[in-house]
Amino acid sequence: GGATVSGSAVTVSASAADNVGVIGVQFKLDSANLAVEDLTSPYSITWNTTTAANGSHSLTAVARDAAANSTTSSTVAVTVANPPVITAVNATSITGTSALILWTTNVAANSRIEYGLSTLREEVLFAA
Repeated sequence: GGATVSGSAVTVSASAADNVGVIGVQFKLDSANLAVEDLTSPYSITWNTTTAANGSHSLTAVARDAAANSTTSSTVAVTVANPPVITAVNATSITGTSALILWTTNVAANSRIEYGLSTLREEVLFAA
């Protein structure tokens, strides 16, 4: 709990025991299923955190036994902190002295930034 995570291969694990026998554990992120139910002990999954928004999230594990009973673990809070990823770049209006460059990232933002010397104007659009 309280960990900051990032990347495409974060291990999430849980231990579960029952007098009838645990059939599987379903991991959940913010109450939504995270991967498929793990049917074999030790119970764990590899979480690709880049599919989650940066910020605070809640992880839980739901254990299910052979008698159709289930129990949900205590909530574990984690913070996802992945760096921005550029997913597309497009350059247009290219001249000998300027270009309009548009790039798309996984970060929600939209702003106009100007770069260059006062005698040379280059516009860069940043869009999400």
